[in-house]
Amino acid sequence: MARHCAYNFACIKFIVALKPPAMTLSDYLDRHGMKRIDFAKAIDVTPGYITSLCNGASWPSRAVMAKIRKATRGAVTPNDFLPEKAKAS
Repeated sequence: MARHCAYNFACIKFIVALKPPAMTLSDYLDRHGMKRIDFAKAIDVTPGYITSLCNGASWPSRAVMAKIRKATRGAVTPNDFLPEKAKAS
């Protein structure tokens, strides 16, 4: 018989541990001491575009989001660009 851990605290703790905390692009750059111009070069976009992403003035295309996710090793995901109200829903 398979064991399910629907309300098992240890299981819930394990699942939560697997999900990395949300991190904005700006947070990522700050935590890693990376300048926006250097990150822009790494993913082949303009520094101004990175600034607009960090300020929430722009939304990344799928192609750019894929580059951001790869460059940050998954630390910054598409959901991290959603406004806080949308994340809570």
